Amino acid sequence: GNLVPDNIVVEMLFTHIKDKGYDLTGYILDGFPRTIIQAKSLDERLLNDYTKVALNLNIGEEKLTDRITGRLICKSCQTSYHKTNIPPKKEGVCDSCQGELYQREDDTEEVLKNRLFVYNKDTKPLLEHYKNKKALKEIDSDKDISAVQDNILKTLKETK
Repeated sequence: GNLVPDNIVVEMLFTHIKDKGYDLTGYILDGFPRTIIQAKSLDERLLNDYTKVALNLNIGEEKLTDRITGRLICKSCQTSYHKTNIPPKKEGVCDSCQGELYQREDDTEEVLKNRLFVYNKDTKPLLEHYKNKKALKEIDSDKDISAVQDNILKTLKETK
């Protein structure tokens, strides 16, 4: 539930971007930056005011807990399921390959509590950072998956 040190994450990200030859004119980073240090490193490497939009997916703690603790993954093909939202046809068995489904060790309430503590301490300050850059957009993520996805796509189209 703890974060990887900032310097390692930043170097890994930009090494990956360089190795893959990604065009720096546009891409989506999911889960990065997670700290002010990472955000400032990103700003420096992308010539300061490059970030057009930073999405904050707002979700209540109870719903977040349900979503995280309900995730299931196939051991064979890595297909994702959810105990209530996207259940397999047969409990514990992958619809695609009939492989065994499992829950990741970090998808427990205990680990989630630590992840939320780390989020509040290290990541939540980013909201103010991106608000000051006039890049922050809030997304209501308490809704169902398709509504959240539609809202994200609409917000991204508006910021082109």
